[in-house]
Amino acid sequence: MARRTLTTAEAADRLGVKPATLYAYVSRGLLRRERTPSGSRFDAADVERLALGGRRRARADDPLSFISELTSIEGDGHRYRGLDARALSRARRFEEVAGWLWEATWPDAPADKAPDEAPHAWEPLPGPLGTAAAACRALDPRTTPAERWRVAVAAAATADPLRHDRTPAAVAATARSLLALLVEVLPVAAVRPAAGTVAPSLVARLWARLSPLPAIPAQVAVLDAALVLMADHEVAASTLAVRAAASFGADPYAAVLAGMAAASGPRHAASSLHVRPVLARAAAQGPAVALGDVLGRGAPHHGFGQALYPGGDPRATELLGRLRALPVDLAAVDGLLQLAASRRMPPPNCDFALAALAQATLMVPGASEAIFVLARTAGWVAHALEEYEQRTPFRLRAAYVGPRETGDSPT
Repeated sequence: MARRTLTTAEAADRLGVKPATLYAYVSRGLLRRERTPSGSRFDAADVERLALGGRRRARADDPLSFISELTSIEGDGHRYRGLDARALSRARRFEEVAGWLWEATWPDAPADKAPDEAPHAWEPLPGPLGTAAAACRALDPRTTPAERWRVAVAAAATADPLRHDRTPAAVAATARSLLALLVEVLPVAAVRPAAGTVAPSLVARLWARLSPLPAIPAQVAVLDAALVLMADHEVAASTLAVRAAASFGADPYAAVLAGMAAASGPRHAASSLHVRPVLARAAAQGPAVALGDVLGRGAPHHGFGQALYPGGDPRATELLGRLRALPVDLAAVDGLLQLAASRRMPPPNCDFALAALAQATLMVPGASEAIFVLARTAGWVAHALEEYEQRTPFRLRAAYVGPRETGDSPT
């Protein structure tokens, strides 16, 4: 993907300076300039860093920001490279959206292509798959998908001799192979294939490993939508870990593993695992009993509220709406939501919606976390690609508040 550049007028306007000042920045090494037949062009990332740096000098409390062309979070939702994620979840497959995040391109497709036909045949590399599968065979059968994946990624990296190739095309190819590998190392959950199932896209293969229900197109489409909606969400904690690792040259496997580690806690990808038992209890004992358990644990409540969306998480709204179109029983889900709203609790978030999807379609334990992690792997790779190009200078300082030396040093 080519670097984005600005004209002299555009760069000067963004920085609020005269053109002569731009050339002074170039001479000081603060801006990259490219001479073209039509005039000078300036690296957009350099310009944006200078603009943000000026704000930080003016406001010492301004948080660290990142230069990114990937995801913007606005009042009513989030967008991938300027395109609304909810609209993409209805119109594009997860594999296509992953490619959009990585390479800013859409696959060529013939006009008569069947809507359920996979846009790409994503397959894992044999060497990494064999090594990862062997490592996973040693795990306890009760190991959750996300736990299994942390082992699989570490093992797969050792069997890929080209993992240090950080050119954009190579990283995208590694990502396709890695995502397919993550699916293949999971045990198959489906009891039987269904007549007229979708083509074996990455998402259809994932369905067969998460749910015992037949992979009918309507159900797989909802899983596909969930993956699109969760693919990226700007610089969440796990993405910060990925960017820090990639900025220092970590290979794509290691960068993804950093994201998986950061996402594994109960306040991130694993949050949905605390919601599913609540839904099961609502179905068995009623919404009041289930919500009473939630309230008894104190705030914040897993599955409710999202700081970036005070009016409600649009990802949850979209996914729950898609789920309601399926022939599944959502009485417990809707009863719990109605009771929570009557108690003036925050609206449901994406963790609630992922747990509802897993519960309604009888998915295996840990499935909701797995959907989050697999989806976000696409976003993590996109952020790693930006860091391989930009190399954000991560070196934060600690505000030390511990004891100072007051006497003789110990001997």
